[in-house]
Amino acid sequence: MPLVINKTSPNGSQLILWKNTEPEEYYLERCDIREGRLIDIDTWSASRRHEWLAGRYLIQHYAQCSSRELIIDQYGKPHTTTPGQEISLTHSHEYICLMIDHVPCGVDIQKHVSKINRIIHKFSTVADYHVLCTVDSIDHAHYIWCAKEAIYKAYGKRSLDFRQHILLTSCTMIGTNRAVMQGKVSKGETVIQYALKLLKVNDLYVVTAIEQRP
Repeated sequence: MPLVINKTSPNGSQLILWKNTEPEEYYLERCDIREGRLIDIDTWSASRRHEWLAGRYLIQHYAQCSSRELIIDQYGKPHTTTPGQEISLTHSHEYICLMIDHVPCGVDIQKHVSKINRIIHKFSTVADYHVLCTVDSIDHAHYIWCAKEAIYKAYGKRSLDFRQHILLTSCTMIGTNRAVMQGKVSKGETVIQYALKLLKVNDLYVVTAIEQRP
């Protein structure tokens, strides 16, 4: 079954994790895609086209959003025309993940990469390290990366430095494969708090971020 996770939390946030094993025909038969867009994606590589079709299938099937109700803003962030509905979409290798919420949200997934510790200094600070000091070092690096990516996607605008502007402030492990975390965007006069959930599914790291409003 391509559906790995379909979970709705008590606050109404929904997370769908999909393993993209279905052929292109599966999505083409089930998706509403404009003719002009079909012409565009025909010029793409097979892997990019397959990934895009799977993402559109998840949005249309789970967010109940047709192609005409999906808007991509100037920053590349997807939105639906449904009032009070926010979405975030991400992928890693053969996995696609969709998050649906009523407030700005972000999700990021990452398959295990053994060399990630070599580049952790590019997106992490000593403060980040201390927040996750109870986490295994290789998991630690993946969680920091995914957490900052999820916050970046929830924020929805560019011009953020992962080290300077996206900060992780607390982390509590729940067993060995789950955790809850707090983080924020802090840039100039802008300070936005986020609640994060971390999950490890086999060799895949999944992190969601939800904007916290007063």
